[in-house]
Amino acid sequence: MLAKVRLIIGKLRNFVADLWHGLPAGESFELERLPFSYRKQLTPDPDQLVFAPRDDVDPVPLTLPVDWDADPYQDRNWRAQLHMWRAIDGHLIAYAQSHDLAWLRLPLALMLDWWQWHGRRIAGGRSSRYSWADLVNGNRATKIAYILGVDRDRRFLTAWQRLRLLELARAHVVHITAIEPLRYSNHMFDDLIGVAALRTQLGRQIGAQISAFLDRELPRLLALQYTENGVHRENSPGYQRFANSKLRELIRTGWFETPQIERILAKGEIVESWFRMPNGSIAPVGDTDGRRNKRVGRTKEKRCGMFHSDGYVVDRHATRPDKPPSSYFLHMAAYHSWNHKHNDDLSYIWYDQEDILCDVGKYAYKDDVWAAYAKSVQAHNTIQIDTLSFHPRTMRESRATGVYGSAVRHVRRFEQDLVISSAADHAIMGVRHVRTLVYRPASFVLCVDHVTDQDPDNLHEQRPPRTLTQWTHFAPGIELEAEGSLRHHGTLKAGRPISISHISTNSALTTELSQGVEPPAIQGWISEDYRKMTPANVVAARQPHKGHSLLASVVALGQRPCPISIRTGTPDGIDKVVISAAGRDLVLVPDDGTRAPRLRAGPLSKPADA
Repeated sequence: MLAKVRLIIGKLRNFVADLWHGLPAGESFELERLPFSYRKQLTPDPDQLVFAPRDDVDPVPLTLPVDWDADPYQDRNWRAQLHMWRAIDGHLIAYAQSHDLAWLRLPLALMLDWWQWHGRRIAGGRSSRYSWADLVNGNRATKIAYILGVDRDRRFLTAWQRLRLLELARAHVVHITAIEPLRYSNHMFDDLIGVAALRTQLGRQIGAQISAFLDRELPRLLALQYTENGVHRENSPGYQRFANSKLRELIRTGWFETPQIERILAKGEIVESWFRMPNGSIAPVGDTDGRRNKRVGRTKEKRCGMFHSDGYVVDRHATRPDKPPSSYFLHMAAYHSWNHKHNDDLSYIWYDQEDILCDVGKYAYKDDVWAAYAKSVQAHNTIQIDTLSFHPRTMRESRATGVYGSAVRHVRRFEQDLVISSAADHAIMGVRHVRTLVYRPASFVLCVDHVTDQDPDNLHEQRPPRTLTQWTHFAPGIELEAEGSLRHHGTLKAGRPISISHISTNSALTTELSQGVEPPAIQGWISEDYRKMTPANVVAARQPHKGHSLLASVVALGQRPCPISIRTGTPDGIDKVVISAAGRDLVLVPDDGTRAPRLRAGPLSKPADA
C-alpha cells in the first residue's frame, strides 16, 4: 500500500511540475533530422512488427508483450538493436511519407510495452543488459521525441499515453545526463542527439538542464573523439567514416552550434578520403568491415602521394597522372584509446589492382572464438611472442600499460621508395618492437623487425628463449606453395606471380604456410562480411628469441623473387638488410630504436661463386 502511495505521489509531482512550468506542446520536426536508416524496406503492414536488424540473421516477428531479454543468436549487436526499437523504423518512415496515423499505433504500443516490462521506473523493475546503454538510450530518445512531436495538436495520444511517454522521456534524460557513465565514445553522439530531441518536448526547466549538459559535454566529446589533425581516436578507419557521419547528423538536426563541428568534420573527411582504397572500400583495419561496399564503386579520388598523421601512414599511387590510384599501402601504428583496438601494432596492408596483404578486419560483435581470433595478434601482419597477446583485456589494464597514440618515428622517401619506421613498447611481454618498412608501389614490401627485451634486471637471461613469430597474411584467392625452407611463391587472383622470402640473424628461423585452420587452433582466415570468414594463406616465420632478434621478409610481385640477405659484422658494427630489385641492390640500415632508417641503392652484387 505504501509503495502505491509513493508511486502516485511521484506521478503527481511530475504532473504538477509540468503544469507549474507550463509544459507547452512539443515541437514537431521532420524525421529526416534524425539518424534513421532510409535504405530499409518499409514494413508492408502497419499492424505487423518484424525485427530484421541485419541481413545475416532471420527476421523475427514481434508480438506484444515482447521478451526484452531475448537473445536467440547469442549476439550483442542483435540485442542492442532490439532495445533501440529498430523494429519500428519502417513504421516511422512510412508515417513520415504518408502522414497516416495507422503507422504509429504499433510503435506507440511497443514503447509502452518496453516501459511496462521495465517497471516504468528509472530504478527497479526488470532490466536486460542493453536496457540502459549508451547509443541505445539515444536512439530510443529520438523516437520518443518524434512521437511526442507528432502529437503536438493532441490528435493521436490519449492523456494517459502522453503522460506515460513524458515519464519515459524524462527517464531517458536522467539516464543519459546523470545515471549512465559518460564514456566519450562514438556511442555518445547518438545520446546527445537523443536528449537534444527530447529538449524540444519537455519544457523550459528540463530544456535548460539539457542545454547546459550539451554545452558542457559536446566539446569534450569532440576533443576525445578526434585528434587535432582530424583522425578519429578509435583505431579503425571504419569508425573514422562512422564518426564523420555522426558529425553530419549533428549538423543536420539544427540543434547544435555548428562552426566547431564543421571545422572538425572538414579535417575528418580528408582523413577518411585517405582511408578509401582504390576499389572503393575503407581499409579493413581494426573493427572495420571487411565487406566490399557495394554502394561505392571504384574510387575516383585522384589525390596520390603520402598521408602521414597520428599513427597512420598511407601511400596511394597511380601509374599515370591522369588515372585514379591503383596501388595502396597502409601502415597501422595508432593506439589512441582502448575502443575497437586490435592486437595489430605496426601492421600493414597492401593493395595493387587487387588485395595482396590483408588485415582480418572486423568479424562480429560476439563473444566467441572467431571474434577473439579477429582481434588476436596472429590475425594481423605483425609479430607475436609465444602465443600471447600484447594488449590487455580490459580498459583499466590498458590505461595502466599506456596508450601510446602514434608509434611512427620516421617517414621519408628515397626516390621511388617509401621508408617508414615505428616502435611500440609492449610492457606486458617486456619487449620493444621496432619495425622498418620499405614500400615500392607495384613492386615489393620489405619488412624488418628489431625485437629487444626491455629488462633492466636482465631476468631474460635466467629464462629459456621465447618464440618470436612474424605473421604475413595474404588475400583470399592467392595461391602459395613452399620453395625451399624460407621462400614461398604463388599467383594472385588475376594471375600475376608473387613471392615471399625471409631472413634472420638467427639460423633457427623456420617458416610455415597455413590456410583455413579450424578451431581451436584458428589460423588463416580473412573476414569479408559480418560473421563470415574466408580461408586465406598466412605465412608464419618463427625463431627462438632471447635478448635481441633481427628478422626480415620481402613480398614481391614479378616472375623473380627479390633475394634478401643480412650483412653482419660490418665495419660500422651496424647490421644491414639487402634486397635485389630491378637490377640493383637496395641496402637498408633499419631503425633499431636509436636512429633514422637509411636506404641506398648500388650495383647488383656479384654471385658468391663468381
